[in-house]
Amino acid sequence: VTKESDVDTYLKLVNEAQVRADVYEKLFDDPATSVDVLAREKASLREAQRDLLASPIAQLPQEQQRQVLETRRERKESRESPDWRSFVAITGVLKQFDAIDGDNTVTQLGALVASIKGDNELLLALALLDEATLEVATQGSPDEFAALCSAFVSEVGSRPGAFVDY
Repeated sequence: VTKESDVDTYLKLVNEAQVRADVYEKLFDDPATSVDVLAREKASLREAQRDLLASPIAQLPQEQQRQVLETRRERKESRESPDWRSFVAITGVLKQFDAIDGDNTVTQLGALVASIKGDNELLLALALLDEATLEVATQGSPDEFAALCSAFVSEVGSRPGAFVDY
């Protein structure tokens, strides 16, 4: 029987050993690397490998290791709720359209998106900021602007056969 903490430790040790191996490989390939630096990094890599091999998970037969890690992956996936996956997906889209910046700070577009209520707030915000919309708002008649706004707020499917043509 393996403990969850053993699996966590094992995965961290695998990652550490991989990082050490990558660093050592880069230093080894660089002719400017001194022998002392290379020796220290090799010792660090060996220590990471020893720690990994000494972990309880590494002591298991390879097939059992695979089963333990697969079970862990399945449990982790099952714990990720659909709501969380949806949140991550929506955040990704908002970042693509610069409604959220790299630091997860809401931009001006993001604030507009947040202030709108509708089926697709991002689409509505982008439509409101579009040059054609701004042109109708500034150069069109009030009737034209009202018609355009009604197209934005009309509920899809609420009136079968109704459409807005511009």
